[in-house]
Amino acid sequence: MNLRSNTALGLALIDDDAFSAQLLTRMLLAAGAPQVTWLGGRDDGKAKLDDLLATPGATSGTMLIVDLKASSLATQEFVASIAAAAGDLDLPIVAMAQADDRETRSALYRAGAAGVFVRHADRDAYRLQAAEIVSFWARIRRPAAVGM
Repeated sequence: MNLRSNTALGLALIDDDAFSAQLLTRMLLAAGAPQVTWLGGRDDGKAKLDDLLATPGATSGTMLIVDLKASSLATQEFVASIAAAAGDLDLPIVAMAQADDRETRSALYRAGAAGVFVRHADRDAYRLQAAEIVSFWARIRRPAAVGM
C-alpha cells in the first residue's frame, strides 16, 4: 500500500496486537466501514502516520483508531502525541479503552480523542461496538461530505 497517495484511508488502525487488529478490522468491515488500514503497532504505526501527516491532503476523510494495550496509559499517551503532531489537520482520533468509566473517558478526551469506545470480550458486544465506531466515522464525516 502506498500511504503517500491522496486516497483517503477511511479508517486507519494502530494496534499493538496483530490478532486484535485483524479481528477489529473484520468487525469494522462487516459493520460497513469503507476501508480499514492497519498501520501496525506503536512504532510502525507512528512512522506511517508521520508520513501521512507530512503529505498534504493524505488524511482527508480518514479517522484514526488507537488501541494500544502495552500499559493502561499507552493509548492515552499515544493519542496526546498524535493530536499534538496533527495540529490543525482534520484527523479525528478514536481511542479504545479497557474500562468504561468516567475518569478513563475524560482522560482520553483531554488527550485529544474525538471519540472513546470500550474493548469488549463478548463477541456480540464487540460487534455492536464496531458498528458504533463506523457510525461515528460516518457522522463526523457528514458535514464535510455535504460541504459544511
